[in-house]
Amino acid sequence: YHSEDASVVCYNEFSGAIRITGSSSSYILSQSGRVEVYLNNQWGTISDDSWDINDAHVACRMLGYANALYARTSAYYGQGTGPIWMDDVACMGSENSLFICYYDEYTSDKSHSEDAGVTCSYSEVRLVNGEETSSTLSGRVEILRNDSWYTVCDDGWDIADATVVCRQLGYQYAISASQSAAYGPGCDEILFDNLLCTGDENTLFGCPHLGEVNHICDHGMDASAVCSMTALTNHSAESWAIQLNQDGGLWAQINDTWGTICDDSWTLDDADVACRQLGYSDGAISAYYLPGDGRVQLQQGECSGQESA
Repeated sequence: YHSEDASVVCYNEFSGAIRITGSSSSYILSQSGRVEVYLNNQWGTISDDSWDINDAHVACRMLGYANALYARTSAYYGQGTGPIWMDDVACMGSENSLFICYYDEYTSDKSHSEDAGVTCSYSEVRLVNGEETSSTLSGRVEILRNDSWYTVCDDGWDIADATVVCRQLGYQYAISASQSAAYGPGCDEILFDNLLCTGDENTLFGCPHLGEVNHICDHGMDASAVCSMTALTNHSAESWAIQLNQDGGLWAQINDTWGTICDDSWTLDDADVACRQLGYSDGAISAYYLPGDGRVQLQQGECSGQESA
C-alpha cells in the first residue's frame, strides 16, 4: 500500500544544519521532536525563550516541510544534551533559515529543561489543546489560512469530516468528531457552514458546504476530532465511532449509522471509557441521561472503566 511508502529527511553535518529528534511520533505527513542545530562541530539545542510558531515555521521549512503545526516549549520532547546554541530566537516567519533571524548566541545560563520543540507538517491543518500519544492525536480543528489559524464551525460536523482532517495529518482513521468546543474555544476567524464531506476528500476545502465564511457560528461551536492509526472495531464488519452533541448526549456510529446509547446499566465506568475514547485523558466526572432520537445503537454496556473503547 502507498500508505507504507518509505521517506527520508537528509542532512549534512555542516555548521548551520538542523534536525528534529527526541520523539517517537513521526507520521506520514508530520514529524515532532526537539529542535537541534549543528554549530562548531557539535549538535546542540535551542532555548525556548521567545520561541513561537513563527520560529517553528522557519525551522520546519529548513527541513523541507510546508509549515509548523505547533511550537513546543519546556523540553516537551525531552531534554537534549550538549550546548544550547540559540536563545531568544525572534523570526518573522518568512525567513529561509533560523540563522538569519535575530537570536542570542551560545549561552551557559540556560537549562535543557527549556529546550524548544516543533511539530512540522506537509499539511495545513492541526489539532489544538488535545493530546498526542504513540497512536492518537486529539484536539480542536484549525486550518492555516492567510498566516492565521482558523477554526471550523461544528454545524453538520461528523465523523466523515473528521476523517478528512485525520488523513491530512497522516492518520488513517477518525474515531471521534466532537462539537461545542470540546477542546476549548479558538480565536480568529471561523470557516465553513455545514460541511458535507463524504470522507474520501483530500482536504476540507474539497468538501461541499453551505458557505466558507457565511455562517452564524461562534467559538463555542468549534469542531474537534480524535485521530488514530488504528480503527476502533468490535467485529470486523462493524466500524465504530462516538461523538458528543451540544447537550452532552453520547452518540455512536456503527456501520455508517448514527444512534444513541441506551442508559441501561450506564455508569461512571462506562462514561470514563467514552471520555477517554473522545480524547479526554482524565475520563468522566459524571454519567447522566438525556433523551435522544433515531436508532438506539448500544445497550447494557458493562465496562470496567479500564477499556480503551
